[in-house]
Amino acid sequence: MMDIYQEIRVYGEERPAILSDRMEYLASRCSGKNALHVGCADAPLAVERVEAGQLLHQRIEKAAAEVVGIDIDEDSICFLQEHGIHSVQVMDAERMSFDRRFDVILAGDVLEHLSNPGLFLQQVPDLLLPGGELIVAVPHAFTFLAMRVWLQNKELVHKDHCFYYSPKCLAQLCRRYELLPTRLHYTVQPRSPGESRIYCAIRSLLTWMRPMLAPAFIMHFQHASTADQSRFRVLR
Repeated sequence: MMDIYQEIRVYGEERPAILSDRMEYLASRCSGKNALHVGCADAPLAVERVEAGQLLHQRIEKAAAEVVGIDIDEDSICFLQEHGIHSVQVMDAERMSFDRRFDVILAGDVLEHLSNPGLFLQQVPDLLLPGGELIVAVPHAFTFLAMRVWLQNKELVHKDHCFYYSPKCLAQLCRRYELLPTRLHYTVQPRSPGESRIYCAIRSLLTWMRPMLAPAFIMHFQHASTADQSRFRVLR
């Protein structure tokens, strides 16, 4: 009988880590590089993020040698430009148009919002420099936070999300566009207003004990023509 539950290879020997500061990690991966930041405005939270000093794109601007940010939300892009963030422009991630290539393409909390994520992914190989990487950050389909759905009998999900992703499903989707996974990391969730310290402590403990229960994850990809396929870890 054919085995339809096959393992996924992550091409690299680095073990999955649990990241406590997702924003710092993503900004550091752009350090000294030419980066394309997809979903840079974090719409519809652009105003909130800028006022709190928590907009990822601002961190990337400081770290990267050069960065271009795109977002489909015109109002949010205008707001950023009015507040001195000029490395951004209105563009649909499913229909990108550039006459240059990048060391890093970062899509944080983007793929779950797209109508056709494949339209975005099929453009990535042509926009990456040799040895460049795509970094995708998405909510985790199997987070323990799904228990709230069972207990409250309602689906708690962002109103604009169209998809759920797991590491294996994301890896398979990207493989269809010759993008191979090279790193996998899980991210914890910071304490939100109103959440008790005990609840947050239990949440963090569960994540550290069982990373697959983490609220979100980050995967790195390289084109099959440049990825080192001689070393890999098995993702079961």
